[in-house]
Formats: sequence, structure tokens, C-alpha cells
Amino acid sequence: MTTRHAVVVEDDLELRRLLLVLLRSLDFGVVGFGSAEAALAWLSMHPAPNLVTVDLRLPGLSGLDLCDRLRANTDTAHVPIIVATGSTSLSDRVAVAEHGATWLDKPCDV
Repeated sequence: MTTRHAVVVEDDLELRRLLLVLLRSLDFGVVGFGSAEAALAWLSMHPAPNLVTVDLRLPGLSGLDLCDRLRANTDTAHVPIIVATGSTSLSDRVAVAEHGATWLDKPCDV
């Protein structure tokens, strides 16, 4: 029985599917969304997950905006967040850390 749950927020459908498969193989129950807004709507109606992965650049709310909202909510403030991005900008790396998340380079080996 799966007891760990993850939320994947990635606007690239192929990458989102890959992350869902990878996390399922690690025995996570997973849900995936193409936007931060869709993820927030789902999170407002479900218990906090054990992990959130999010793309830095999304349509609408950015990955950093999502991090801020998750950190501001007492139900999700403790949830580990991995921000996956193809950006090589040092300022983006610093911003991710300042928003309480961990950086992951894209593409990455899985």
C-alpha cells in the first residue's frame, strides 16, 4: 500500500509523465498538473503530500509563486519542494533556495 504521495507540477507533458512514472517506481502515489493554479486547487481539497516537484517557469503562477504559497500554508509549509529547471542563472538558484526549495537541473539523468 502506497503511503507516500507526491505532486508533480510541470507544463511539459512528456517530462511530467516521466516524473510520474519515476515517482511511481519509488512507491509514491502521484498526481500531475500542468500549472501551479491546478495544483493549488487540488491541494486545497487533499491532505498535504510528502513531496512536490515543480518547474521554475510555468504558465500563470511561476514555480517560485507556488513555493511561496506552499510555505505560507501551515498544512504544506513542511513539505519538501524540488524545483526542476533548465535555467543556468545563479540568481535563479539563489531565488529557489530563498523560497525554501531544492534545485534540480533539467535535463537530468533518471
